[in-house]
Amino acid sequence: MRYMKQRPDKIRPVVWMGFMTAMLSVVVSGCTAGHPQRFTDGVNQITVTHKSRDAKAQFVKGWPGLRIDAAIRQQLDTALSSDDPAVAKAQALAFLESAHELAARTTINELDRLSDAGWEELIGAYFVTALSQDEQTRQMAKNQFIRDADSGYGNLRRRVTAAQQVREVREVLSPLAKRIEKPVKLQGKAGRAISWAIFAIPSTLAILNIHSNEYRGDLDEPFDSAVRYLPDLADTTPPDGMSKREWGLLTAFAPVIVQERPGTVSYERSVDSLGRVVAPDENTIEIDPSNPTVYAYTRHIRITDRPHTQLTYTYWYPRHPELKSNDPEAGHTEGLTLRVTLDQRDEPIAFETLYNCGCYHRLYPSSDLEAAAMRSFGKPAKGKRFAIERRVPWKFDTIVPKVVQMKGRGDRPVVRNRAGWHGIINVAMDEQGHEHEAVDQIGYTLRPYDELEQLTTPDGRIVSMFYDNGLVKGAQRLEGVFFTPAGLLSSGQPRQRGTQMIHWDHYDFDDPDLLKHLLRLPDPSNPQSAAKWTGQP
Repeated sequence: MRYMKQRPDKIRPVVWMGFMTAMLSVVVSGCTAGHPQRFTDGVNQITVTHKSRDAKAQFVKGWPGLRIDAAIRQQLDTALSSDDPAVAKAQALAFLESAHELAARTTINELDRLSDAGWEELIGAYFVTALSQDEQTRQMAKNQFIRDADSGYGNLRRRVTAAQQVREVREVLSPLAKRIEKPVKLQGKAGRAISWAIFAIPSTLAILNIHSNEYRGDLDEPFDSAVRYLPDLADTTPPDGMSKREWGLLTAFAPVIVQERPGTVSYERSVDSLGRVVAPDENTIEIDPSNPTVYAYTRHIRITDRPHTQLTYTYWYPRHPELKSNDPEAGHTEGLTLRVTLDQRDEPIAFETLYNCGCYHRLYPSSDLEAAAMRSFGKPAKGKRFAIERRVPWKFDTIVPKVVQMKGRGDRPVVRNRAGWHGIINVAMDEQGHEHEAVDQIGYTLRPYDELEQLTTPDGRIVSMFYDNGLVKGAQRLEGVFFTPAGLLSSGQPRQRGTQMIHWDHYDFDDPDLLKHLLRLPDPSNPQSAAKWTGQP
């Protein structure tokens, strides 16, 4: 739930509200020892201590009213690197607005998930009178955080708005950049490697062997039979907190999911069914196959200094079954991701697929993007099949199985998933002759990804699908033990958006510059390359 959409207080009389607000006043000088002086800092500390923090959003030390993710960090870097005062100010204001909105929404969600013990500590540390932990008290505490966070954010906005020179903009932003915490996904890597150092060499050799033998071609193959999942878009009303344009794009490109359904399997049939994520209790996550659901979100980034929208879809299976004896990939809850990058005409230029743990990342460029790369670079680089592929020194190159032939407007992506293994083996803009394979057709519900971070248990508690380190609850794999000595965090365990590393932690899936790192992107401003792939008129 977005912070500006919180329910109004139930008790409305002015006198009573004034009395309650006075009782709930923050005690700046008398907080319990061991807690930060400011209430807003204390909220952040207590949500961390009681493990309700959201792993996707980084703190800015000293500025509780700001939180950062990779796309927002790109806005900050763009503002700091610009020598044009107007551009620097515009990007700085966009950064502050995005960072503040993320902080407010994320912190309210963290408070919604805070345990009773956490609320008791928060109220006992910062409020004049010991109050009962009812909904009224908690709502007022949330409102207090928003007021305090708005105050600090407003001061930063005023300073940027008043700036006349780039130097003045940088004086506001540079201290903030230095105070951004390391992302959760990058924390503890050295410690894991040191603790398991005796096994580091065999673990690393196993990774090198797996990568070198990984098939890099087109994996698509016929299915004997399949189930076709189609988006049910009867209600096109945008969910709370999402613009009409964003929801319109997500519905326009919501994928057709073709799931293999073989005649005989060694596991329960429901394992190959998409489902809705539910929380029977605060520590348990289940996938309900009776309600197929795809969760989606958008983000806005810059590629080669031009704005682009990315659409991300994720869907979940009850488990990865044991497909062989002591299968290290078997485990509870399995998820897949499709990410679509759009040009400035809102047409796809690239598709990415991966397991939600970050494994088996594949990149499918559009035929338009490949054609632009051929005009710009000529033949493919040594050892590559496509002109768009890049050789990356000292890192694992990405895998480009094929180029997606683009069709007319109105088409949506079609992804094909194997049974049991569940991996995506093909992305296209039609079913490419496989239409006859589907023996059943099922509608799925498209929902905002936010719901995974705000699940409701049967007893009314608000919980997340994820632990505070971003890992899906109860979904660890045996393979996670094998690769811990290489510094990887619970390899194979699905995780939250914003915490996914890919290609054995060589890349960050959420890096806004990822396509630039992995592909030879033509310069869209060079008329000689005819590289109009960004969609700019």
